Amino acid sequence: YILIGGHLDHLGKCYTTMPGANDNASAVSVTMGVAKALSKSGIRLKRSVVFIFLGAEEAGLGGVQYFLKNPTIQPLENMKAYINMDGVGIGNKIWVEFAENYPKFYGYLSEANKKLGKHEMSGRYTANIARPRLDAAFFDWYGIPVLSLSTYNPPEAFKNSQFLRVCKVNN
Repeated sequence: YILIGGHLDHLGKCYTTMPGANDNASAVSVTMGVAKALSKSGIRLKRSVVFIFLGAEEAGLGGVQYFLKNPTIQPLENMKAYINMDGVGIGNKIWVEFAENYPKFYGYLSEANKKLGKHEMSGRYTANIARPRLDAAFFDWYGIPVLSLSTYNPPEAFKNSQFLRVCKVNN
């Protein structure tokens, strides 16, 4: 199985204006969009895809720890990879944590992105030796290849919007 998803909870900035819109309602929206697109594509995949939303990421990563200790996919070795989305709602550039940890996995994603020609994408090696801050870290610790995507570089119109000025004043 290939898993795709993100976390449901948030600890976002500017709570009164955008409670969790980018962290992490954006991942929920994108994941649902991927599920819809795959279901309508007619593409026959080599592996089954599981769409997953985890809770308690902002509260010590409790959801992912519970899931991996009590997996609904048995045995755990059947989880071949996880694509984690965290903060994918604003920006036209994609940042990929664990890209150099799993270069073959990253290569598939990078090639697909090049074919679409949509976004600049880059990543790095993630040491993952301190207190984890992403659900993706626990998949890595369990030996499941993971890529954690986020976006950055919002358009100028957004950077200068009234919406953002309100957030800066309120924080």
